[in-house]
Amino acid sequence: MTIELPTQKNLYELYVQDFAQVKHLFEYDPSKFPVQERMDYLAGNWAGDRSALAEVLYKENQRLGAGSLTLENISALAKEKTVAVVTGQQTGLFTGPLLTVYKALTAIYLAQELKGKYQIKAVPVFWTAAEDHDYAEINHIHYLNAQEKIAQIKLSFKPTGTPSVGSIPAGDFCREAIAQLAANTSFGNFKEEFISLLQEKLQESATIADWFGKIMLSLLAEYGLIYFNPMQPELRALAKPFWKAALANQEQIQLSLEESEHAVGQLGFKPAVQKSPFHTHLFTYDQGNRLPLLKEKGQFKAENKFWTSKDLEQMMESRPDAFSPDVLLRPILQDYLLPTLIYVAGPGEINYWAQIKGAFKIMGAQMPILYPRASFTIIEPEVAAKLDKYHVTDLQDLWSDFRETKEKNLAARDNLKIKEHFQLLKKELAHDLGTATAPYLEKYEDLAELQAKNLHRIMGEIDYLESKVWQRHSQENRDLDQNFLWLQKNLYPNRHVQENIFNILPYLFKWGPELIKNLLVEHNPIGDFSHKFIFLGS
Repeated sequence: MTIELPTQKNLYELYVQDFAQVKHLFEYDPSKFPVQERMDYLAGNWAGDRSALAEVLYKENQRLGAGSLTLENISALAKEKTVAVVTGQQTGLFTGPLLTVYKALTAIYLAQELKGKYQIKAVPVFWTAAEDHDYAEINHIHYLNAQEKIAQIKLSFKPTGTPSVGSIPAGDFCREAIAQLAANTSFGNFKEEFISLLQEKLQESATIADWFGKIMLSLLAEYGLIYFNPMQPELRALAKPFWKAALANQEQIQLSLEESEHAVGQLGFKPAVQKSPFHTHLFTYDQGNRLPLLKEKGQFKAENKFWTSKDLEQMMESRPDAFSPDVLLRPILQDYLLPTLIYVAGPGEINYWAQIKGAFKIMGAQMPILYPRASFTIIEPEVAAKLDKYHVTDLQDLWSDFRETKEKNLAARDNLKIKEHFQLLKKELAHDLGTATAPYLEKYEDLAELQAKNLHRIMGEIDYLESKVWQRHSQENRDLDQNFLWLQKNLYPNRHVQENIFNILPYLFKWGPELIKNLLVEHNPIGDFSHKFIFLGS
């Protein structure tokens, strides 16, 4: 079942529903899936080093325990005409929210479709944002615990400074998180298998990024997903020319971003990413901390260190691993290193990609096809049974207003016809009062206002009485409150779409690897960007 997401009007919504309004901010209309046009562009313009790239990726993916299909895909990437369907996400605990896996599945789905229907050799690539230093965003997951409450597991480790999350050593705090997951989640036939997988992959991992990569490669082994960790020094070395070009063009890039911000503003939206005009959109590392590189008085600085542009160019040549892009420059670096036919993005990403079309051109590149990721809500049989029990057939209504749907069910159980009786009572009282006082008011007109106030007060008392009757009715039907709260926790936890909050592992504990296969089978066809409810066990 597919529906539209319950979002406010935003730039993403225009992107998928009315592309003509935002086409000046992007290169390709995703609904037209213009893959041949993009292939032609890559053939004539992309000049990355395939051999060096494939060598690094092969070594890294092999080290992380990738399956044979992944290694075959990396070998294919070394050959001309093979292109990449790229996606990415932060290096989250236990893979982070469900949407991380959904992104990977869309990349896999598109690569399969390109090979099968378009005769294009395409491989799925997952770029982990291991360089990010927003540890607080990736150090936890939410899930429904064994008591059916929304719970959180949070890594106890507290880094000092601002290290990239991918460089944080894996340790006992990761084991503690696994133990919490094992202890607090419901039983499932596959729980022991997946808990063992987490422990095994942790045992083999030096860093959080390694652990994340090993889990992703294991979950998606049979689909050939390629794991891309941009913190690999060899990949940073491949980016040397990119760093220098980004530094040399940083003023033009900044002007371009300001123009895009204005264009986004003219559509009535705020730019998704707003940076200081002195930000170079590069970071540098100092004693393990990732620091923004800023312009100041003709020089560049990070905290209390200063460099000239010549100093930085020399540093980029000798220490390319000392640099990293910000969120606006990262997409362009991806396309510099990879022959990206399509980038699979979530709504938030599409909002900020709207700001970087000009920056792509300044860097001698072109924005790829930006394809929205799959968007699912998982409905397990017990949830489906309750939806059926309460005759909830319009899931979009339920999603947008649980309270209203519950009130409808409460009203349906009202055998006393409370609403009708109180409406009739108020109508008759108003009529009788008007009839009884008419002779007096005709003579003493100045008392009409007092009578109106009295009637208003009486009606207020009756409304109060009605609310108390409804309260008793609601108490007698307390199961509705409990069950709708339970439905809300499952389908719309913390008033967010499920895929943004819950982690996939508790579902895998119960449904096993078939869940991922099922989600891939249920993926929307090309050009359909609607949200989809996935009923399990049906």
